[in-house]
Parts: sequence; C-alpha cells; structure tokens
Amino acid sequence: MAWTFALRPRGASRWLHSALLPVWLTLWTAAEAAGLVLVYLLLRLLLALLGISPMPPSTISVSSLLFAGLFGLAWTVLWTWGGISTLRDLAWTLWGADRLRVDPASLELVKHAPPLSQKRLFPRDSILRVRLRDHARSLVLETTRGTELLTTLGTPAQREGLRARIPATLGLDESSALERELSGLPEGWDIDLDADSRTLLVGSRRWRRGQTRFLAAATAVLTLGFVASLRSPFGPGAAVLALLALLSGFGACWLRWGRSEWLVEDRLLVFRRRFGRRLLAEEVLPDAQLVVEAGDELYRLIASKDGRRRTIASGPGDGRSFVHLGRWLAHRSSLPLTLPPGLAAERRERG
Repeated sequence: MAWTFALRPRGASRWLHSALLPVWLTLWTAAEAAGLVLVYLLLRLLLALLGISPMPPSTISVSSLLFAGLFGLAWTVLWTWGGISTLRDLAWTLWGADRLRVDPASLELVKHAPPLSQKRLFPRDSILRVRLRDHARSLVLETTRGTELLTTLGTPAQREGLRARIPATLGLDESSALERELSGLPEGWDIDLDADSRTLLVGSRRWRRGQTRFLAAATAVLTLGFVASLRSPFGPGAAVLALLALLSGFGACWLRWGRSEWLVEDRLLVFRRRFGRRLLAEEVLPDAQLVVEAGDELYRLIASKDGRRRTIASGPGDGRSFVHLGRWLAHRSSLPLTLPPGLAAERRERG
C-alpha cells in the first residue's frame, strides 16, 4: 500500500545559515561584480579591435586587457553557477521540504526548494537497504549505484521511523548478495551501473563533493586576489594568480561533471574517463593481472597486461585498503591478484 510523508527543516542550526546570509551575499555580489567588470572590458576591447568603437583608455596593454577579460568571462560563469547552487541549497535548508512517496514497487523523492522542485525515482530493484548515517542521522539509501542521500530534514525520530517503515513497504531483504557486495567495498569507492546494467567501480561521490567545494572556495580566493592585483600594472604575480584560479576552477568543474571509472566483467577490466556523457578515453585490459605494489611511502593497485600498466588506486597507508580493493576486483572479475610478500603473509595469518 502506498503512503506519503513530508519532512521539513527543524532545529535552530538552520537559522545560523540565515544569519550568515548577508555576509555571504555581500562577498558573492562583490566577486560577481568584479567578474562582470572584466567581461565588460573584454566586450569593449573586442568592439574596439573590430573598429566598431574607440579603444578604451587604459595604461594596461591590449594583451593584458584581453587576458583579464577572458579570465573574467570564465570566472563569471563559474561563480554565477556556484551562487545559484548555494542559494538553492539555502532556500531548501530554511524553507524547503522533502516529500517521500513509497509503494511496493518504488520510492519517489521530491525535494522542494522554493521556487524549484526536483524529483527522483528509485525502483525497488535498485534499492538494497535503508539506514541512518553519521552523527546527524541522515537518512540514506544503499543502492546498486552507490549511497544516495534521501534527507536530513525532519527530526531524528521521524527519520528513525522512516528507516523502519520504508523497508517494510518495499519488502527489502537487506542481507541480499548485492548489498553484501556493495558494503564489501573499501571506503572511498562506490558502485555504479552503465546503460547496460554492467558494474562500474567509481570514486566516492561524497569525497568528490567535498573536494569540489574546497576547489570552488580556493577559486574564489584566488580570483579576488587577481582582481586586487589589477590595481597596479599587470605583471607576473597577476598572471600566476589568474592561472591558479583557472586551474582551480577547471578542477572543480572536472570533479563536478567528470570522472574516471572501471568497467568490471568476467576476465575483463575497462578503464574509461568521462566528462558528462562524453567519453574522453578508454583502455581495454582483458585477462589482466592485478598487482598490489609496495613502495617506500606509497602503495599502488595496478592492472597489468602485456607490458601495459594502468594504476587503479595509489596512496599512503599500511596497504590493507589496497588489498581489500584488489580482492574485491579479483572476486568480481575472476582475475589473479598478486600481493607484496609482507601483505601476503599477513593475509595468510588472518586465514
């Protein structure tokens, strides 16, 4: 039997956001205005170069003005997008609502942030389990595509009640093999599905969101520094700030819309790099050898085939997470896994 439940913002913490809103709006407006000024200078310069209007008076060279204008255009696009996203999230936090509609075949989530609404549908077959996450007791779904946040609105008691009620309506068997497969992944990784419902191994969406916010903030700081440097003649310092801001902005865009992924099938690994729906690169590795390599400071998990080597993951630590990921891939793909002597001995001791 279908039922609907609406959750709204609760608690005093949400008003802290509204108290900081005037400060944030002032900074955002100042940075947006700076970007628009640079875009205006770019338009005037282009019109002057085309002979439509006189050259704007300036002690700065034409090449410097052109560089500053192109930077301002890229910055304004990124900053405007970020401001709209932030205002939407703020509206949802203060006055929004999350409406859940659950029936035995699906779960529908409607997020309403005045004046916009966003609807998502989760079919029953894609849902593995429902749980409460972290100290905030956020309500999340474990799905075949990874972990999906349902809501942080409402009271903890309401979310606890939904955690028990949703699985009962959907008839979930939370001990299913697919759920165990998903929970078996080490931290920092998620499962996704491609258009043909084949398994994809991708980086953690939660981690990427955090990195995106960090780079967006870095872009804002670097851009303000660049704009302030234009008060003096354009020099190497301003060029370095502009370059760093652009690289940081493009990095935030890549984390938001781009990703690397591994298609995992029987005796086959395929590495892909995407931006949105566009496939940028692909490397097919049939019958590859999975190898965990131990360096002086870093561990690496590598897929090797006929002299070709593609790094799946690398980083510091004790190597256990790389063994964990390698064993998961070896189990899913039926490919052999080679471990360093120390980690192989520890694995034998653990049984």
